[in-house]
Amino acid sequence: MLLRHVLIAASTLLVVALSDDSSRAEDALVAAQTRPVRAAIELAPLDVLIGRLAFVGTMLVAPHHAITATVHGDYMPREAFVFKREGDLVFGGAGAELGWHIYPRRFDLQGFWFGPSALLATFTTQFGRDSSRSFTATGFAFDVGVTGGDRVVIDFAIGLQMTHLTNDSSPPDIVTLVAGGGPRPRCLLGIGLPL
Repeated sequence: MLLRHVLIAASTLLVVALSDDSSRAEDALVAAQTRPVRAAIELAPLDVLIGRLAFVGTMLVAPHHAITATVHGDYMPREAFVFKREGDLVFGGAGAELGWHIYPRRFDLQGFWFGPSALLATFTTQFGRDSSRSFTATGFAFDVGVTGGDRVVIDFAIGLQMTHLTNDSSPPDIVTLVAGGGPRPRCLLGIGLPL
């Protein structure tokens, strides 16, 4: 609990130190022109490319600070499989991500942000009629992004994630693509609605 308060205080001081009176005046001008976004729910369209359906919720919990939560389901049937060398592989799974974003604006989810996330997911693969194999991925990520939009929220970020697979005895390519294993770059896109 003490660590949480220290981290919030330190990051708030960093953001305030980086901003000056002109940025606060800019925040006031922008807030007067547009409705501030304090919470949003988004769909992650890039995730569809790897057989994932993901929803992201973000909410301001303090000035400059937001909590973000992602839930996702993964499924790729053999008919849609792009890795031909995998054969009759069926892949499925689910996971979640909990993150903390820091924004320069005090009470708005718009603009530049940065922050860490914790990752947890479980995946199952099955080759033809063989027995299934399960993999669990745990890890963390750090992202830098920008959020914009008034009626529709668009969020774009790039970052680095580090994950560990608990059963990584030669996982199939799709598992290493989706779940990772070691450091890897990531690109995030969210499109949604302000709440």
